[in-house]
Amino acid sequence: MRLPTIIRFTALLLASPGTLHLAAALEDSPPNLLFIISDDHGWSDYGFMGHPHLQTPQLDRLAAQSLTFHRGYLALQTGKWWEGAPVETAGFTHAMTRGEAPSGRHGDAGLDIGRKGLEPIYRFIEQAGQQPWMVWYAPMLPHAPHTPPEDLLQKYLKLAPTEPVARYWACVEWFDRTCGELLDHLDQIGQRDNTIVLYTTDNGWIQNPDTENRFAPRSKLTPYEGGVRTPIMLSWPGTLKPRVDGKHLASNVDLWPTLAALLKCPTPQGLPGINLTDARAVARRQRIYGEQYAHNITDVDAPTQSLEHCWIIDGWWKLIVPDPRHHPAGRPELYDLRNDPCEKTDLTSTHTRRVRSLRQRLDVWWTPPSGPLSAFDSRP
Repeated sequence: MRLPTIIRFTALLLASPGTLHLAAALEDSPPNLLFIISDDHGWSDYGFMGHPHLQTPQLDRLAAQSLTFHRGYLALQTGKWWEGAPVETAGFTHAMTRGEAPSGRHGDAGLDIGRKGLEPIYRFIEQAGQQPWMVWYAPMLPHAPHTPPEDLLQKYLKLAPTEPVARYWACVEWFDRTCGELLDHLDQIGQRDNTIVLYTTDNGWIQNPDTENRFAPRSKLTPYEGGVRTPIMLSWPGTLKPRVDGKHLASNVDLWPTLAALLKCPTPQGLPGINLTDARAVARRQRIYGEQYAHNITDVDAPTQSLEHCWIIDGWWKLIVPDPRHHPAGRPELYDLRNDPCEKTDLTSTHTRRVRSLRQRLDVWWTPPSGPLSAFDSRP
């Protein structure tokens, strides 16, 4: 659905998928939009999330300036731009990533952003002039290859349990450094106060099971917290009051209705998600749902063929249900996230009534053509 066009945004795609032309119903000084998406970044790997060694001073600063949700989730795990030419197919006006073969699925020139500086963004913003702009900053950081600047590597070699972990941690701070440079640039050119900044990550990082996995288990490619949890931040100085929410649930499917509300734009009927700036809506939400698919989809026209797990979080309880077509020996898993955020203790055997109730809710929500998961699996 194309929104009514009152103001069009000049949009720059850098490394990940963006949005169609946006329209704002704000006649006076419409804001710019900056989406920041980190790549393969664990949910706890930030200073403001309490990591004992990692330092992310720039993202900590952004969190202090934002409506920040510690319990954000990725109901539609995102990734890089694999969909062809973004200007021709997705409504962007500019793009570093071209989507041209034989660049491979991870992209092409767009992968240079962040790792080789931010000059293309600065140049794009300058060229936009007085026109409102949107930048989708999604660098391949802290994603592998973990080749950080030498000063950061030496810093974390002294702190990390292994060199691979040190390299990942150093890439996290490298990403943090680039975010600071970008936000500082907006301050310097006088555009920070008129720019909405949204932050999330695409998913957790993947570890070598022989070394790092014991330090950050169950991450990328899984439905566990390490794969699907992320902080979500929304910042608009002078308009959005900064606040940290460590209790309520947020999801990346909320970003569209939230942004539409900020820009006073209509949304399609039945659009999932809520406006995260609506405190009452946030407080009313009791649960969220999600699915986890195989990394490489078997058939884009029949995505449920690649479904591996569905999950529900109700308050602080999380139920994960495997698809028996891919995990014939799999069983539901229940976790108390308040007391066990790393999901170490499966409580299904001691909370059978809760498992049954959550599974019923999950089946009501999960109604694709293949039917609810219980249609394949009659076990309690």
